[in-house]
Amino acid sequence: MDIAIIKNSICMDTAVFDDLKSARQFLGNNVWPEADTVTELPTGYGIGDSFDGETWRTVARPAAEPEVNLKTNLEADTLEGRIADVESGLLELAALLAGGAV
Repeated sequence: MDIAIIKNSICMDTAVFDDLKSARQFLGNNVWPEADTVTELPTGYGIGDSFDGETWRTVARPAAEPEVNLKTNLEADTLEGRIADVESGLLELAALLAGGAV
């Protein structure tokens, strides 16, 4: 079972135990010296969430950052390099057509 380790009504850590009694023995043996209590951790809650002894509340979590697609970024870099090559070639062609030296 998942156990919440609580300090000042905030879940500061989690652990897995066979039962709540074992977790309370660890708390009594001062394994978590800053913890006030331990309790069963319901699904969907975790570190940073609050528990007032009766009700769990979830803290707002930051939105997940978008995954970076390295292949797409590499393809974009390659495309930019090709565009630069084409632009350079067009400038050289324009200079030749204008009678200038390259």
